[in-house]
Amino acid sequence: MAADKGHAKASFNIGVMFENGEAVDQDYEEAAKWYGRAADHGNLAGYCALGMLSENGRGVAKNINQAMLRYVEAAEKGSLQGQYSLGRLLEEGDGIGRDYVRAAQLYADLAKKEHALSCFRLGHLYETGKGVEQDFSNARRLYDVAADKKCPEAYHSLGLMYLDGKA
Repeated sequence: MAADKGHAKASFNIGVMFENGEAVDQDYEEAAKWYGRAADHGNLAGYCALGMLSENGRGVAKNINQAMLRYVEAAEKGSLQGQYSLGRLLEEGDGIGRDYVRAAQLYADLAKKEHALSCFRLGHLYETGKGVEQDFSNARRLYDVAADKKCPEAYHSLGLMYLDGKA
């Protein structure tokens, strides 16, 4: 089997199968093992998946610092998902302390690439004035970009902005 021979994508896909219970019994520990193999062979999605499992305590002990390290590794190697996940973790601050300024910086880098969820989250930071100066115009613009990319959260936030007279 390709995964047994170190094929990173195959290892990642087997991890997905175990995480989601696709054609096998759902098994988060087994998913973590396969995601680890994928990451060991340079698969950036494997790093992110391990981070998510660590963040949520699925198949491995819940460890926010370990999740953060995985996201940082992925982001430094060019993973947009790693960068987004790191920003989200910093914004939410679960167990590590919030850093809205750094989260906004990470989202802003991704917003330049029209990463939908990053546009939405950066828009929210502009709307609330967390980590950036409050700016309803920028918030609406970013929500528009995210909505154009079919981000349902952005539709909701845009609707509320119009309802509240902020747009």
